[in-house]
Amino acid sequence: MAGELEQVAGRAQARGGIAAAAAFLRRAAELTPDPAPRAARALAAGRAAFEAGAPEAALELLVSAEMGPLTELQSAQLSRLRAQIVFARRRGGEALPLLLDAAGRLASFDAGQAREAYIEAIGSAVFAGRLGEPGVLRKVAEAARTAPAGPRPPRPVDGLLDGLATRFAEGYVEGAPQLQRALRAFRREAERDEDDNMRWLWLTYLVAADLWDDRTLHELTTHAVRTARETGALNFLPWPSPTAPPCTSSPASSTRRPR
Repeated sequence: MAGELEQVAGRAQARGGIAAAAAFLRRAAELTPDPAPRAARALAAGRAAFEAGAPEAALELLVSAEMGPLTELQSAQLSRLRAQIVFARRRGGEALPLLLDAAGRLASFDAGQAREAYIEAIGSAVFAGRLGEPGVLRKVAEAARTAPAGPRPPRPVDGLLDGLATRFAEGYVEGAPQLQRALRAFRREAERDEDDNMRWLWLTYLVAADLWDDRTLHELTTHAVRTARETGALNFLPWPSPTAPPCTSSPASSTRRPR
């Protein structure tokens, strides 16, 4: 029964959104007697609940997942998800050390997930803004440069990570060309309705604002809102701008703008 519920979760998501999938996955975990698969299903259910905009339910599922044996990869994934929840609830720098720790742990198992955790750490530092430790964005950017090489061909998020790392480690002018290319890649994916990329639109809209790219800002935000409504992935809706926008929050940033 638990295995059937897990399989049905994908169809439930297509019909009822990510919240429906989370409900099926949660029930599958509850009906699983074997500790290892129960923990894996609880972790999957927690991830789905988080994406559906239910962080409290996600935290409960993570507690359940921690009770079972987890592989090192699953343990690193759980740490990342917990850090994501902390960030989503507070939008501050509390999640930053957790995300950096998760990125380091994931680097040994999954380069793509490690790079994603680093870009989330940069986002956490951006939202911490002037309330964070002076120079923290530059430190995080330099840490992100130690991330393993991404998959080939590179995903739009890989270009975004490289551009943000350059932007905050070296300066605005140096990072702008990479970020412009990354935004073009996200726009192409949005036109093809590649939903996997929408999870990064909360950060790309800030990058577009930083580059004074109003057209991309409008297109990506509109796409994020529409897709979130269609899929129920409420956690990926664009967030209000941080206290200190990216263009002013880093000591490494330059006041020069490309002409």
